[in-house]
Amino acid sequence: MGRVSALRNACAAFGLVGLIVGTEYVCRHYLMFWPPTIGTLRVNDMLSLVCAYSVLAGGLGWVMGVDWLEELTGVGQALRDCVTSSRYTGWIVASALCLVLFPILDRLVWAGMHLPMLTSSARNSTVWLPTFAPVLKATSLIFVNGLFVPVAEEFLWRGFVQTRLARATSVPLAIGITAVCFSLKHVLVDASFGRALTITALGIIFGISAHRKSWRASAALHIIINTLSSITALVLGLI
Repeated sequence: MGRVSALRNACAAFGLVGLIVGTEYVCRHYLMFWPPTIGTLRVNDMLSLVCAYSVLAGGLGWVMGVDWLEELTGVGQALRDCVTSSRYTGWIVASALCLVLFPILDRLVWAGMHLPMLTSSARNSTVWLPTFAPVLKATSLIFVNGLFVPVAEEFLWRGFVQTRLARATSVPLAIGITAVCFSLKHVLVDASFGRALTITALGIIFGISAHRKSWRASAALHIIINTLSSITALVLGLI
């Protein structure tokens, strides 16, 4: 019975991994090109992420009977603790070091290795609000990549995938497998290995944080990292 339960949990975890990869890929490489471009394609990309993760997190939450008001309140409290409490200082420092050191390793190891990318051949040539493109791009990046995506991703990856894998195997292995799958999702969707080691390292940090506290804690940490990264990229003109 224990082996059957472990197998079911592993299948549920990897089934969701496949669903996440497939849904995000379709939304970001097909759906985003079909409606008019809102200022810039970056905005469409962010809106495609909203569509993908609304379906994924919303659908899974509905199946599991999640009280999103309660969960989001918990994320808000964890975010306040991140900002005001020294309990999160170590996690933030570790994440910051990952963002400094691991990109160097990624460049050394992968040297710009890319994968084939399938994209929609149907493109909508209409552009809405081109004058406001810079503002729309910055706003969508901060709110979607900085706030929305971290909550949805942590609910899915650390709240479900890692939890199910921990019931099928040891906790350290579950954290590691989840982090690797989380990184491979980015590799496949971005069609690039450029951030593989960096995201794996961050995934391990998020995973440990989620195991010791909850997925809400890892979501708060993820929010801080993504928001600061988005703002930095905008200021430096990297996006």
